[in-house]
Amino acid sequence: MARKLRMKGGRALSVIAMASGTASARVAEMVAAGARAYVVKDHTADILAAVNAVANGGAFLSETVTRPVLDEVARLYERERVRNDELQELVRQLQALSVTDWLTGLKNHGYFFERLDEELDRALRHRRPMTV
Repeated sequence: MARKLRMKGGRALSVIAMASGTASARVAEMVAAGARAYVVKDHTADILAAVNAVANGGAFLSETVTRPVLDEVARLYERERVRNDELQELVRQLQALSVTDWLTGLKNHGYFFERLDEELDRALRHRRPMTV
């Protein structure tokens, strides 16, 4: 219905979709059909806010509709943050293992020469003697 109205009315017509709280899963469908606002029935303040937003050229989604989506986004963000922290710790452990001999626990040959290069560069940069 909203699609047909938009086709007939063109850009001069603004559609505000209204449904029960249980039909909030249809938000994407209604927005795709051209609705400029989506509100839940019996939420008078949301209906007035939607009318005002659309009249001023904006758009509006009822908090009743957006709250579950925002809560899910927050949950996903937190899960990814925890996963990222775990991955950073694993990288740190792998870096430590890559320069440590597994049998003795001492730094390995590659680590020695990497540090030696760094210290030689530092001695040259500061024009100081170095003894190995």
